Amino acid sequence: MEISKCLKELDTSGEGKEMCVISVLGKKDIHEHWTIAGVINDAFGVDLFEQESWKRETTKGCRIDMAVDLRMSLVVLHLIGPYDLSEFEFSPDKNFQSNWPALEREYMLSLFFLLSLSHLVLFICPTAEFDTNYVKKFRNMQWLRERLSTSIADIIRNNAPNMKKWRSNARLASPRVLFCLMRPPTFLRPDGTVEAKRSTYRRMEGCLENLIHDILQSSEVIKVPLSNSIISLPEKEAFVYVMPPDEQPKNIAAVLVTQMISDGNPDPTFCCADNRSDSHDAEVPFNTLGTFLGNHISAVLCNKSPKDAGLFPNFVFERPNLEAFVKVATVLHNYLIVDYENNDEIGNFFSYLDIDTTLSKKLCSYALSLAEEIYLKELPPFYLRVEHESRLLQATQFLSYEARGCLVEEALAKLKSSCEEVWRNGRQQCEAVSMCGNPCSLQLHRAPGEEEDNSLPVLAHDSKVAFLGTCNGGHSQSIRHDPFDLRTANYSFYEENPDFTCCRFSNRSQDYKSGRPFAAASFEEENESLNVSGSQERPASALSNRSASESEEEKEVVQPTVSPSEGDKVQESDQPNVTTPIESVISAICRSSSSEGSESENDDDINGKPLGDVAGEKLDDSAFLGINLGNFENEQPGENEEEVKTYVGVPNNTIQHGMQPEFPSYAIVCVGSSSKYTHSRGLRDQPNFSHGSQYLLPWDVDVSVDGDKWQEWQIKTGTFYARGAPLKKSFHKKRGVECIARVKVFVGYEYECMRGHRFMLRSPVSMLKHSGVGGPKEKAENIVQEDMPLWFPCSCRGTKPFLLGLLTRIHVVTPKAPVHVCVNPRIQPDTTQDLVFMIGLHKLGPSKYWIVRLPFIYHNPGGPTFWKGEGDAPEGLVFKHMLQVDPDFPPQSKDESISS
Repeated sequence: MEISKCLKELDTSGEGKEMCVISVLGKKDIHEHWTIAGVINDAFGVDLFEQESWKRETTKGCRIDMAVDLRMSLVVLHLIGPYDLSEFEFSPDKNFQSNWPALEREYMLSLFFLLSLSHLVLFICPTAEFDTNYVKKFRNMQWLRERLSTSIADIIRNNAPNMKKWRSNARLASPRVLFCLMRPPTFLRPDGTVEAKRSTYRRMEGCLENLIHDILQSSEVIKVPLSNSIISLPEKEAFVYVMPPDEQPKNIAAVLVTQMISDGNPDPTFCCADNRSDSHDAEVPFNTLGTFLGNHISAVLCNKSPKDAGLFPNFVFERPNLEAFVKVATVLHNYLIVDYENNDEIGNFFSYLDIDTTLSKKLCSYALSLAEEIYLKELPPFYLRVEHESRLLQATQFLSYEARGCLVEEALAKLKSSCEEVWRNGRQQCEAVSMCGNPCSLQLHRAPGEEEDNSLPVLAHDSKVAFLGTCNGGHSQSIRHDPFDLRTANYSFYEENPDFTCCRFSNRSQDYKSGRPFAAASFEEENESLNVSGSQERPASALSNRSASESEEEKEVVQPTVSPSEGDKVQESDQPNVTTPIESVISAICRSSSSEGSESENDDDINGKPLGDVAGEKLDDSAFLGINLGNFENEQPGENEEEVKTYVGVPNNTIQHGMQPEFPSYAIVCVGSSSKYTHSRGLRDQPNFSHGSQYLLPWDVDVSVDGDKWQEWQIKTGTFYARGAPLKKSFHKKRGVECIARVKVFVGYEYECMRGHRFMLRSPVSMLKHSGVGGPKEKAENIVQEDMPLWFPCSCRGTKPFLLGLLTRIHVVTPKAPVHVCVNPRIQPDTTQDLVFMIGLHKLGPSKYWIVRLPFIYHNPGGPTFWKGEGDAPEGLVFKHMLQVDPDFPPQSKDESISS
């Protein structure tokens, strides 16, 4: 039972018998199956310690168990400490060095408590050797006794006034120390038998006694007179007992397993008695541990003092009764163990005892100051957690290298706490990351609209990183601040930028709040709705004076004059000499032919997807892609439109059917008529193009048309190909006349790096670079009919990693013919994933210069974000066959020819 509980519950009334106090402590291997308390019970033949008391699972500190046997006049104190590994478990949140000093201090106080109240002290050792660490402990006990003897004497005077010798010497006796050694070596004879005679172990005990006596005497633990010694050794009785193998506690299970492994032959280490020599029977039976202890207990109870006790009258050997012992032990236990923190002498003892701790404290304090200087060196005003952890790691590594001792963990905790306090005290940087992967460079704050922490200032995110971007039409460039949201990256920069007035429609009435990325008017109304401010056409007189150096292949039908205020609307009253606009004639023919060719629209198809009629009806997948293919008239949202689910992202093949983006990430812009582009001059009105790369590539496309209607169109418009070559005709009796018309489309894939440098590609692996007179001779088939990269290295940096140019715009100059060009961009930023960004099919009207502006950031809702600024090679994939040309007058079907 634990001593404090036992002292309270023990009944001492009427007990005047003198008691012998014996203390037991020692060490034990954690793998041993026996316990010290069990050895004591076996020695006395009585269960002094109950099973639940000495077979506990964990112990978090030192503990003293107490047992009383009135029949034997015996008080047994059992110290359980960190050396008894089977009874002790270190705290799981601390390592050995940080936990050991506190345990050692507690163990030393408990040991001093036992030495102050004991007549005999039994040390049980797991091996047959003397542990010299006890010498240091005895010397520390002597130092502590010299300083606490007065206080202990006062405690004895107040609780046991009749014990004069006990009071004057502040202890019952100079306790005799006894040693019980386990696992002795096995002595083998030449014939293989085990030498198990008692005389052999007795000679071993005698040698160990002489060794222990010499060690304690040379270290001045044992002094003369004995009253000044912290311990004493018996003069006549043996004080070392070597427990033979047959007396040691055995693990029955281990014995059985060993015999089974050895084919039934018993192991001599377990069955020594069976292999003893025949001369053993004539010897005196082995002494047991109980007999060994009984002799010393009898000497105490019979008042047998050492031989020099008469010469030194100050020697004390007091035997208290149980009542006096309980009173003194209770107060002394509270004084030494429970309330030791209020004792200055014990505090000084700890300082004397913990030499290693004192040294560790000085080393850690010095190293801690240097580690903090390493953390604070060149500290920026604001920094991220990554920077904080990196600096803390450097400081921690330095502290771990310089600091030593048991206080290293405490010093590391202080360093972490102080560095964390420095970082959180006004130096935290905003952890927001831009769409391009750059962190916000401002102090910790909240963005406008956020209400997470009202104590933080409201600031817009800023990474201090800026790019140079170009407008939708490519005419102007402006600083693009690093975007922190997808709307700013793909929409606001282009549509809400005050520097991009060149790309704003004069009478634009599109509702972007409905979640429709962009709208394309029908051919009938595109002149009214796709007017681009700042890029109106010149009068016919000006166009008629074009440079004579233009090749005949580049000559187009002269455009009529266009009013700057009304865009592509014809002003016949103001300019009577101007011919009828070709676009108006084409629109009229389209309106007349839309009803006639309604039954053949199923054949008008790209990649297996219907295009709809040429009058501009909406495509079937417009709701999925968020594209309004109708006109730009204001629309009042109906009840069904309010229920449409929206998402923040770029349309792709993983979006659920029926959902629309909250804002457009793509844009299709008409920057003027087809005559705006001159192949010999290239793109003269668009800035920052790489030298020799400002050209579009011609794409000659053969389309099958209805010959009759095509001829009718040529007659009405008065236009023929500049070459003057007739159409190729093939006559069929039942199908009428089928013609192959060749039209020319100019195409350019424009890439733009973060510095605003722009360039075109002539193939998937090479940049377009042209020099000399006239435009480049390369054909657009190399880019239209091949998979193109999404990112391509820019030439502005000559070493790796290169700056990557992003495919930003698709330039398309449609021919002046009754055909329409369909665009269907399909983009795969990561070729290892199945994610493909697409907007579906979209028709581009004839005789126009169109630009399809692609997203700056590709983001999938709830998924990855794709953006690259640097790289070593082309990356990403833009699928081929993005463009396809279809006629407005397809060949008549068989049924139509018969009916006609």
